[in-house]
Amino acid sequence: MIKQMRQDFSQTTLIAIIWVALLATIQGNSMSIWRIIGIGLLVGIIFGGVYPYLWHFSTLGAVWNIVISTVCNIGFQILALLLYSPELFKWIAPYLIITSVMTFGLHLIIFYFYMRHLNRQLVKELNQIN
Repeated sequence: MIKQMRQDFSQTTLIAIIWVALLATIQGNSMSIWRIIGIGLLVGIIFGGVYPYLWHFSTLGAVWNIVISTVCNIGFQILALLLYSPELFKWIAPYLIITSVMTFGLHLIIFYFYMRHLNRQLVKELNQIN
């Protein structure tokens, strides 16, 4: 489990750093390398650490998985946006409540479809065993 999560974190972080560096270059944004690395680490933590743990290894209930992933996602969105551009954050800040509700709703919908997919896979596996 730890080895897989470490690999997921490393891959996600590296891809995010490359992606943010390319995005900043294309937009002409002169960000420091530390901000780019910080955003990459945030993306790596949330998508390479928190999400895989919650959805694959955690024994918490579905409601807690959704709440924890939503809160982490919103927090990391705010931090990443502040690192990318404080001016952009000031412009988007009035809409944080709306984006938070949308994030929660999307987590609910995605969880429903993800669990449905896992249940179908489990049914196929069980039918093949018998």
